[in-house]
Amino acid sequence: MRRRGEKVDAECYVRAIGSCVKPRNAAVAKTLQKWMREDGVPLRAEACRRLAALHARKNDDLEMMELVKTMREERVGLEPTVATRACTLLGRKHRWIDGLHIMEWMEKDDAVMDLRAYNAAVDACARAGRLDACLMLLLRLREAGLKPDKYTYTGVFHAAAKARCPEIALESLQQLKENELPDVHAYTALVEACGTAEDGRMAQEVWEEMKVAGVEPNSRTYACMIQACSTRANVLQAVRYFREWKDNLMMEDPELKKGPKSRLWLGKSSNYVVSAFVGVLGKRQALQALQDLVTTLKEEKLVLDIVAYNHIMEVYSRCGDWKACISLLDTIETYRQTPDSLTFETLVKSCLKAGEVDSALLMEKRMKKHGIQPSKKLYNWITQALCREGRCTHAMQLYKVMMAQDWVEYRTFHDIIKALAKGGFPYKAEEVICMLRSKGMVLEPVSYALLIESFGKIGLFKEALRIFDGISDVGCQPDIASYAAIIRACGYARDAWKARSFFEDMQSKGLKPNTFTWNAMLTACSRSNEYRMAANLYKEFETCSTPHTKPNFWTYNLMINIYGKGGRLEEARALLHLMENQGLPFDAATFNALMNAYVVHGRPEEAKNLFEMMSRRDIAPTAPTRTIMERADRMLE
Repeated sequence: MRRRGEKVDAECYVRAIGSCVKPRNAAVAKTLQKWMREDGVPLRAEACRRLAALHARKNDDLEMMELVKTMREERVGLEPTVATRACTLLGRKHRWIDGLHIMEWMEKDDAVMDLRAYNAAVDACARAGRLDACLMLLLRLREAGLKPDKYTYTGVFHAAAKARCPEIALESLQQLKENELPDVHAYTALVEACGTAEDGRMAQEVWEEMKVAGVEPNSRTYACMIQACSTRANVLQAVRYFREWKDNLMMEDPELKKGPKSRLWLGKSSNYVVSAFVGVLGKRQALQALQDLVTTLKEEKLVLDIVAYNHIMEVYSRCGDWKACISLLDTIETYRQTPDSLTFETLVKSCLKAGEVDSALLMEKRMKKHGIQPSKKLYNWITQALCREGRCTHAMQLYKVMMAQDWVEYRTFHDIIKALAKGGFPYKAEEVICMLRSKGMVLEPVSYALLIESFGKIGLFKEALRIFDGISDVGCQPDIASYAAIIRACGYARDAWKARSFFEDMQSKGLKPNTFTWNAMLTACSRSNEYRMAANLYKEFETCSTPHTKPNFWTYNLMINIYGKGGRLEEARALLHLMENQGLPFDAATFNALMNAYVVHGRPEEAKNLFEMMSRRDIAPTAPTRTIMERADRMLE
């Protein structure tokens, strides 16, 4: 018609826009609006109603607000139907403030006020938990000469539940009773609101009142009552409501007993009840009650959806029963349900918490069989667990998968580097570091410290020195951990003077040594038989010690060993008494070092006295202890 130059009237445009509603063709509707403006055809209320229906179907809140503003600009007058649809859609999008603006515009424009529009605005505010806005709308509704109904008060009850204000919900109930009797939805919202009270009695009173009024509870009502029991963690009461709900369900629909052929157990509504019940059991960690629930489901062949099964599995996981989690997965697969990523994440987390890394790896394989790609988080958990167990080969396999997906996370790869370094594979650890650097990641010096110590431990001091010298070339400076690592590497190479030079270099750069670094330096002296240097360092350590940096158990053990090797037996014995005065623990190594020194220097009687002291302290002798005592006995013979 437009191509032929014919005039298109408003009625034709309204019908054309109406034809776009069912197929949800928003683009064509927008084009029709544009042509209406070009042809000078005024926007009519009927066209606005159809456009509002289209935007509601498309769930397009932006276009809906644009339509409302256009209606105001062209003085069409806000239709109650349009306002109702707009407030309902905005409520779903959590844009409750825009719903309030629409009601204000209706009042300013003297539009026809409609109870449904107010109810939609109240519901939008209730979804956001804005009880103050709901009460304000209730007041405006009365000022407009309208009478609030049960749907209005249901929104107020929902808002009171989210705001945890059960007293206001009960006051609103009395106002509702003056106009009409509440229905099951109103009572359900009221039970939810009263369930937030600490003692839970208010919810029980509303429940009894509902029964007296002859209103039958639905699944959501039972779920809210069970949820109210969780406030007090009252498992027995929750079990009673759960059984009552299940018995009523069976009476209403005996076909449900026929099993998992094609039906879910009441669909979504059953999950409200089961999830609430599982929440109560989880709060009390009532594992036996939960197992009874799962057994009942199996016996009566009742099937839940995956959301409820995930809730049950989460409680099993929190209680530490990883085998029950795997058994539940088998049940899910038996009933031909499709587990989701959350199901497998809970399973893997449960297995890893119990230290069952192999089971976690099997769950990862089963996850792939279901066509679900493991997430970055799941791979991180498994890789870190493998690293903690020192299983470098498996960790490297997962590392390659993560690198292929470009999942670079410092903490996980630091654990891989640590596992490889401690497992005696420093070159592989260096390969991982180089790969991470090629991805643009700047590693912290602690990763290089692990590599330095690993090279030093297997006798490759030159390699350790190469890594230490290269730290500054990769954009970071050596820290205390790096210096402690190179000092320990010098100790493995039995070069205390080289360690001393690094120690002094660290201090010259303003880094204050901690207890760990002092102990590394003393260890290097002990391995290099530099007893005089160790004694001087120990005195220096005592002089500059602070509450946070002071000699500890390992320091005294080292010095007892060093004094014993150097023949300074009285000083070594004095350190033993000093440890006792400071309340530090003893172990077999402490006594072994001193007993060996007494035997080496021809004082087996003192060694026997120390052995008796060791027995009095209930310290179990080790193989070196027995060897030392055999030598002492031979000397005494």
